Amino acid sequence: MRYLSHLDNVRLFERAIRRSGLPVDYTQGYHPHIKISFGPPLQLGYTSEAEFFDLVLERPFQASMADRLSEVLPDGYFIMEARPVVDKKASLSSMLNRAVYEIDLITDTDYSKQLTQLLSNDIVEIERTTKDEIRVVDIRPAIYVLDFRGHNGEESESAKIYMELGVGNAGYARPSEIIQAAGILAPEDLPSLDIHRKDLLYINESGERLTPMEF
Repeated sequence: MRYLSHLDNVRLFERAIRRSGLPVDYTQGYHPHIKISFGPPLQLGYTSEAEFFDLVLERPFQASMADRLSEVLPDGYFIMEARPVVDKKASLSSMLNRAVYEIDLITDTDYSKQLTQLLSNDIVEIERTTKDEIRVVDIRPAIYVLDFRGHNGEESESAKIYMELGVGNAGYARPSEIIQAAGILAPEDLPSLDIHRKDLLYINESGERLTPMEF
C-alpha cells in the first residue's frame, strides 16, 4: 500500500465509501463528487498510522458508519477513530502545522552528532525539484525536533530517527531531505528508507498539541 499515490488513495476511499452505502453528501453540477477533504498528502513510499479526512454526510453521524466503511476497505487500511464535527469551515490541510515521522535504519552508526549539527545551523538549504524547475529552499524553519533513538545497548543494527517537521502553508520539510542534508545517506539510497508517519498535529501559540480528532 505504501506505493499508492495520494490520488490513488483518494480514489480508493471514494470507491469504498460508495460500496459501504454511507449517506454521503455530493457536490452539485454535471459531475457530482463526494464531499470529502483529506489532510496533507503522504509521500510515495511512506507508511502511516495518521491519515485523516473529513466526510460530509446527509444524516447525523453514527459510530456504526465507521464500522461499515472499515469492513469494505482493502487489507492494509483501517478506520482507527471517527467522530462528528459540526460547522467546520477550514480544511484539514490548512489547520495542520506539524508532522511526526519515524525512520527505521539498519545501521551500527550513532547519528546523533549529525542531527545535532543540522539543528545548530541557522540555514539548511536543499534543492527541491518541481515540474518546471529546481529551486533552492531553506528548510531550517520547518525542522522542530530531530532525535536519534539508537540501539539501547542491544546487539542490534536496527535504530530509529524521530522527526517533527513543519507541514502546511507555513512551509514544510520532507524526512528524506533531512536525511540527505545531515549526510546520513547518499541520494541514491534514499528510496530504500522505511519512513513512517506517526502523527499530524496542530500546535497552537501556547504549545498545546492537538490531533485532528481534538480540534
